[in-house]
Amino acid sequence: MIRKLFFAIFLVLPIGVYAENVDAETEPHAANLRSDFTVPTTTSAAFPFSGSEITTSDGHRLRYYSSDMSAREKPLVIFVPGSGCNGAFSVLPDGHRTMGPEGFALKFTEKVRLVILENPGIEKRFEHEMDSGCSLAFRKMANMQARLEALRTIVDDLQHRGWINGQPFMIVTGSEGVSIASRFATSAKDVSHLLLISGFGIGQTLATVHAALTGWGNWTFVPEAEPNNQLDRLQSTFTNWEQVHRSLGQESTKSIAGHDEAYWRTIGMASSAEDMLASKAQLYLVQGGLDQNAPAVDYEAGIAYLVAHNRPFVTEYIPCGDHFLVCPNDHGEPKNLQGIIERGMEWFLTARVQSNSAASFNPSATLQ
Repeated sequence: MIRKLFFAIFLVLPIGVYAENVDAETEPHAANLRSDFTVPTTTSAAFPFSGSEITTSDGHRLRYYSSDMSAREKPLVIFVPGSGCNGAFSVLPDGHRTMGPEGFALKFTEKVRLVILENPGIEKRFEHEMDSGCSLAFRKMANMQARLEALRTIVDDLQHRGWINGQPFMIVTGSEGVSIASRFATSAKDVSHLLLISGFGIGQTLATVHAALTGWGNWTFVPEAEPNNQLDRLQSTFTNWEQVHRSLGQESTKSIAGHDEAYWRTIGMASSAEDMLASKAQLYLVQGGLDQNAPAVDYEAGIAYLVAHNRPFVTEYIPCGDHFLVCPNDHGEPKNLQGIIERGMEWFLTARVQSNSAASFNPSATLQ
């Protein structure tokens, strides 16, 4: 795939064998059926999440997990996944479960309600992606419209539960999820904060052109068999984008870099920077300088676009960070991501930014 799964396996929880306790209830306001289920932690109490599965009127299954199922009013933080068909808290062959960056926010569960989303199109709970790759059903939902509809359905359900009633509401996401969250925030006025990691910019068109001209990145948008000549690679890139444009309104199963053409027409052409002009959400952007999946040149163009359009934001740049913000001397440990999540949660709760870690642009702020 052109963009690897963001928020991959960082933490492994020894929580024993899966079992569930299902208490189904009908949600007449949306003609959907919701089933709430628990995940027993037979060997560890470190797993605070309970699951909910919504079966929509057209038969799709959507899942999310919450750290607090009570009616207590709390600020809400939703973690939206990037690409890939691993289920949330997927099960490894040894029976342990995985946890993404939400694990770094567990220290805040007394103050906030954490909700972890799963990508639409994943049929089984706790699905662990195998080498065979994602299913055709999943790939058909890997586009902007399907992902926005899934996110809207879940947010509507959270509102129905009383979890979004004027409380601050932040979305945390990375990679492909940045385009989804940015577009969602243009119409969802209840989103008050966005923490966007490794994927902000003016769009993947820039990233593919940059890769063609410089050879930078883990990109397969242009086949590897193409001559290693910048002009030839650039022409092949243009040819692929022409095909994407021509396929509008047509059923196509052709795959480019692991994604169907519908993905490239929607998510691939989305500009999170442009979308941010239609949202008033407070914005925290993070980028690694050595990211080969979402290159820094796209981020640079994106924040320059915000400056040119007078759009405030806070940002952190980690020169040695890859797509997961890991630096070469980190020995694979996601220390930078942990720091980002913790600082982002503090920013969300207190409106304070650690000035030694981040830069900010806010031309309307009062001079000190």
